[in-house]
Amino acid sequence: MNISLGRALILLVIGTLIVTSIDSLSAIGDPMTKEEAIEISRNSVNVKEGLAMYYSFGIQANYYNSSWVARMKKGYWSDILAEVPEGHSVWEIVWWFKRRGMLETHPAIVLIDAETGIIVYDKWGVVGG
Repeated sequence: MNISLGRALILLVIGTLIVTSIDSLSAIGDPMTKEEAIEISRNSVNVKEGLAMYYSFGIQANYYNSSWVARMKKGYWSDILAEVPEGHSVWEIVWWFKRRGMLETHPAIVLIDAETGIIVYDKWGVVGG
């Protein structure tokens, strides 16, 4: 009886490990979520500066799939997206910073590779500007 129970426990543990491994491998290729991209963008140099200098902010997030990235690499955004591998998508996170008592906002633009989480662009102003 103990032998059967021991074998059952071993099979249960092995089965759990297999299911967990398969689930982990399938998640590797998934692009990050909007919330994850925003958190990564908080670590950019310009966003840290903006959070320290400005009174308030708003956040805008735009997801661009790999087809869009491939098209933009052939044009105006070629230098900006040069570090993004073929087949990868990007998140564009725009932080709109505002000074107290002022009407204008100052955008900090952060582009993040959606598959790797690497910041590929971090500038004040407009993309490419």
